[in-house]
Amino acid sequence: MLSRKLNRAMYKRDKYKKKFRSGSKGGKSNETICFGCGKPGHIKADCKSKKVFDKKKGKKSFKATWDDSSSSSSESKSESEKAILCLMAQGEDARKSTPWYLDSGCSRHMTGDAHQFIELKRHDGGKVTFGDNNKGRVIGLGTVGNNSLSISNVYLVDGLKT
Repeated sequence: MLSRKLNRAMYKRDKYKKKFRSGSKGGKSNETICFGCGKPGHIKADCKSKKVFDKKKGKKSFKATWDDSSSSSSESKSESEKAILCLMAQGEDARKSTPWYLDSGCSRHMTGDAHQFIELKRHDGGKVTFGDNNKGRVIGLGTVGNNSLSISNVYLVDGLKT
């Protein structure tokens, strides 16, 4: 049984060597062809074709990063930038029930509407970078909500649109 497997492996090895031996007569030369654009001379990972490049780029999801100006400068850039996002709905009529959309994965809660706050104090908390790379300044810290529900430690960010 073992010798049969060994013979089979040796046969496959010899067949493989013959197929890819340099200077073989059958078939084309070993020319690399890109699976992205179909042109020879490179592979898809190195393709400069716009079509392939756009697919690699993909769509960006909405993201926001936090930069705290009071943090120590010894922290690496990746540690000081964290993705943060808080979603809220704003209603026209105060008597209507307005749904709130909360993201429990937030590192910090934020809003750009000062009218949402029950309690608000001035706070210089650094800058927030939005998904489109625009920046907003943190100008306040407080509690957002109503009689039945409230969220504390919410940042008021200048330039954040609801």
